[in-house]
Amino acid sequence: MPTLEIWLEYASTYSYLTVARVGELARQRGVTLDWQPFFLPPVRDQQQLGFPFPEASAKTAYMWRDLERRARRLGLPYRRPKQYPVNSLQTIRVALLGAREGWCQAFTEEAFRLHWTEGQLIGTDENLGAALLRIQRYHRLLHDINPIQHHLEGDAMALQWGVARGRPGALFDETGITAIVQFGSALCGRPLGLRAVDFVPPPPTQPQPFMDYFGCPVRWSPPVTRLVIPLVNLQMPLQQPDPVLRRLMEEQVDAALAHLPESGDLADMTRRVVANLARHGMPELEQVATELRLSPRVFYRRLADQGMNFRQLRDSSLQQMAESYLLDGRLSLADVSLLLGYTEQSAFARAFKRWTGTSPLQWRRARCAGEPT
Repeated sequence: MPTLEIWLEYASTYSYLTVARVGELARQRGVTLDWQPFFLPPVRDQQQLGFPFPEASAKTAYMWRDLERRARRLGLPYRRPKQYPVNSLQTIRVALLGAREGWCQAFTEEAFRLHWTEGQLIGTDENLGAALLRIQRYHRLLHDINPIQHHLEGDAMALQWGVARGRPGALFDETGITAIVQFGSALCGRPLGLRAVDFVPPPPTQPQPFMDYFGCPVRWSPPVTRLVIPLVNLQMPLQQPDPVLRRLMEEQVDAALAHLPESGDLADMTRRVVANLARHGMPELEQVATELRLSPRVFYRRLADQGMNFRQLRDSSLQQMAESYLLDGRLSLADVSLLLGYTEQSAFARAFKRWTGTSPLQWRRARCAGEPT
């Protein structure tokens, strides 16, 4: 079977006329297509060539009229893109992966169709894929049960979370996936074109509404909860991108993220949160769970799964803080009590004696005298 190499730049206008027809023509004639995406700007720069279609030039105006005329003659749908020229680097990177894995043609045909028949931008930084990756980056500000991850599955991307840190239940998984889908559709102004949706919990009594809503196959009881989106759909631009507002918001959420405990060791995370909350009063389980972006029930269960309980962790954190404060001679026992969240000094003294077997005053005197406690 003969092979035909197709070299194309995704920002090229006239390439649309070829991409829209060559696949079917090749199938009719038994020709294999070898897709070779390339990025043209470095070539032009090296050869010191200018942009071939400068804005507001007679040549560019003729190009648009000629494209419309040719598309009409060939019976191809045509809609002039809202923005020209476009930076196709991101699109070409995806296409190169497709060329290696065998799905470049399908990706290319869909990318050109979206660009030239629906007016969707290609290669923009403000697209669905970037928005979904921000969800993955900042999801800990909403919850820290199981981390969101993404990976490639051929010509699609899966966004998923597992059960390593617990099973929050059907309501959490269903709400999470639905929120992502609704969020993405609202940003782009069109359905996401999902390929598949999976939920870890068992199937509901009426699964059909799920399939109707997501518009794709839906499975229950697999190892992970996930949604699968074709890579070409990740190129869909946002309807009303605002780079300035995005940067301002990212500064805020980056700062909030920096103040979260590191994910991983639940005991250490709990102790840090207790230490931060103690100055405002005695930390309770519900408060700490909220700071960790967990429900109280999930927090309690995760501690139990690791053989721990909240009171022991809180006491160990408070004891460590108390000993540190008692070494500071400028702080009175009343000051230490308040810093640890105790409204009464006597309550602190009883707790400290329970932890160490001695009173705060005796512990301080012994330490100041260099004696073991």
